[in-house]
Amino acid sequence: MTKDKGLMTRREMLPHLEEWLTRFQQIENAYAALHETFDAAPECPMALALYQPFDSYTARLGDLIGDPGGEWLHWFLWENKAGKTGHVAKSAHMPRLRRIRTLEDLAHLISPE
Repeated sequence: MTKDKGLMTRREMLPHLEEWLTRFQQIENAYAALHETFDAAPECPMALALYQPFDSYTARLGDLIGDPGGEWLHWFLWENKAGKTGHVAKSAHMPRLRRIRTLEDLAHLISPE
């Protein structure tokens, strides 16, 4: 934890982010099988049963690591396609835009250290 604000450092944050992304990939794989087998839409009850708890997990993880409500985490997954899109972003503690492709980049975006 950083001494001045009690927030996680980037190094402390990374194992949590790695676990979170692994869980997301597992959910995506499960949904792909669900969609292929039953032609299930993202709004169907079975798909929602996968994604809604993960959204809550994302919000709580965000609170834990210094990203209130998981706003940057949600952005990384959905808008930036887990880094595949490589959008640039800047948070308040950053002097300039940075391309966000990896969990390390995401940690830099979140942590003011």
